[in-house]
Amino acid sequence: MTEISESPERVRFRVDRVGVPVVVKVSYFPNWEVSGAEGPWRLSPNLMVVVPTDEEVTLTYGLTKADWAGRVGTVLGIAGLVLLFRWGPRRRNGATPGAPDVPAPVESGGPALP
Repeated sequence: MTEISESPERVRFRVDRVGVPVVVKVSYFPNWEVSGAEGPWRLSPNLMVVVPTDEEVTLTYGLTKADWAGRVGTVLGIAGLVLLFRWGPRRRNGATPGAPDVPAPVESGGPALP
């Protein structure tokens, strides 16, 4: 293997022998996709293996529909919280916030209740 470059979501390398399995020292997860090779397959929790079909192999880490759904849900949740705080506290009985409470009038003929 030569010309190895690695980032958190991409691994690239060149091989001189096509068809010979290559062990990649990156943790396996189903989101890894490969071009220029077959696989990747899990070799151990911290290793995966690919079989090159071309001299240049690129592994990229992609996002699934569940990842995107989680991101959209997070954004919607944050937007909902912002809207709740922006509206501020409201009273349930429809009274204007900050207005003084006025007791209800007492009917004559009976004792006033607290």
